[in-house]
Amino acid sequence: YIADAGGDKNLVLTNMEHDIPPVFQNMIDIIALEYSANRIHVQRTGQVFNWHKDKLTRYNRDDPSKVLRVVVMMTDWIPGHFYQYDGETYSDWKAGDIHTFDWQQNYHCTANASLLPRVSLVTTGVIGDKTRNFLNNTCSATKYDV
Repeated sequence: YIADAGGDKNLVLTNMEHDIPPVFQNMIDIIALEYSANRIHVQRTGQVFNWHKDKLTRYNRDDPSKVLRVVVMMTDWIPGHFYQYDGETYSDWKAGDIHTFDWQQNYHCTANASLLPRVSLVTTGVIGDKTRNFLNNTCSATKYDV
């Protein structure tokens, strides 16, 4: 898509780290997605993850509706950091805030126009009973010990 729009096809969108430190693994374990793939996104100044829709059916080809992507914000929001989902901009987050989105329907993008990195932990997998329990409890919980 980037090259089709006249952009540099070699543009670095974000830096991804797949070696998850233990404290971050504890967060992933609390969310408890089954068959999860996990990574840390570090988006440095000037990096832009262009407008796209995720293709996550590979996590559960029989029932893609059970696939969930959870984003844990690892740094506080500052001006210049953003996520956009369809026409809505997500901002003002605090480190530790968690959000999900309808990956089958929502186009989205991220960018960092600030002078500091934007860091998030992303876990993607299949919703199981433990995940449902976590999601049901997040409405009443404000903090999880990791």
